[in-house]
Amino acid sequence: MNKRTNFFVKSLYAFIPMHVSNRAVLSVMNILRRLQLRGKAYADAHRDKNERVLGELKRLIPDAFSGRYIENQKSLADLKLGKSNMAYAGCEVIAVYNALKSLNMTHVSLTDLICGFEKDGIIHSGKFGTAVGAMKDHLNRYGLKTVMTYKKDLMGKLMDESHTSILTIYNDRSTIGAQIHTVCITRDDADDPALKGSVSERESEVKAHAFYVHNMHGDGRVFGPYKDYESIMDHLNDGRSMAISLIGIDLQ
Repeated sequence: MNKRTNFFVKSLYAFIPMHVSNRAVLSVMNILRRLQLRGKAYADAHRDKNERVLGELKRLIPDAFSGRYIENQKSLADLKLGKSNMAYAGCEVIAVYNALKSLNMTHVSLTDLICGFEKDGIIHSGKFGTAVGAMKDHLNRYGLKTVMTYKKDLMGKLMDESHTSILTIYNDRSTIGAQIHTVCITRDDADDPALKGSVSERESEVKAHAFYVHNMHGDGRVFGPYKDYESIMDHLNDGRSMAISLIGIDLQ
């Protein structure tokens, strides 16, 4: 890449988060989702293989699957998602999986979710992840109540009023080159064994509400507890992140 092209790409990467509205970004995602071809072909080709791979991963790294939530996205490179894989582009699928688990939907299968998003949801054959609107639609198919906002000033209130939330962010507010990431946010999970360590360190600081961010870096760590949306945004990527959308999720 020559210097002129490199400058253009960097300028474009910076322009999107700084000047393109969240609403426009979500709309483009949804258009690209609708233009996706071969979704069913990917799902049919990958279902059995992903089942075998997931079984092997559970045998080789049981700690990654021993808790309620998936926190180790980086370990899932062998799970296919379209032409990509779950380690690189699976954060939205994992966020939906974790949200369903937080609502005690224990029958949920990760491989079934992958298959569902390959049929309807992935963008650019999975290389750009999954459309935010597809996450909301899949949650609705499970009979859940969902409310979505792309307005930053409404996200804190929606998170406070929801049992579980899914937050999509720019990893770096100054460039889309640092990519987009999606996490599940749960609340009041102090009884979950996977969160005991986090709670014991800061339980004196956060009593009224305890929010936890799952699969932020895909390395097994759980982030939290946090007292509110603002404290979460202050800590994600050392405050460099910027919100794109938040989906509030509840049982009907």
